[in-house]
Amino acid sequence: AAYVLEFTFDALVRLLAPMTPHLSEELWERLGHDDSVFTAAMPAYDAQYITRETYDLVIQINSKIRAREPVPHDTDPAQLEKIALASERVKEIVGDRKPVKIIVIPNKLVNIVVK
Repeated sequence: AAYVLEFTFDALVRLLAPMTPHLSEELWERLGHDDSVFTAAMPAYDAQYITRETYDLVIQINSKIRAREPVPHDTDPAQLEKIALASERVKEIVGDRKPVKIIVIPNKLVNIVVK
């Protein structure tokens, strides 16, 4: 646990260094480093921690948000359309009316245009 905490503080100080150079140098020294914080590499990121497996699909009717449905990332646009039309809230609002147009923006929203 101490190693994780030390690693976290090191990364935080390296990220703060461009904005607070004097404070970061002082903290870097107190963390036990002999060199400058500016000679240390910036922390790397791991893509697995910044991507989500699911997201909330925004469902609009006539450009007004009416529902949100959780769906897996990179779902096929045809499947997104089916999910939107199967939503209980959409069925309630659309009723017997037929959609004039359905606009699908993958990984973001579905807009159902009805008259």
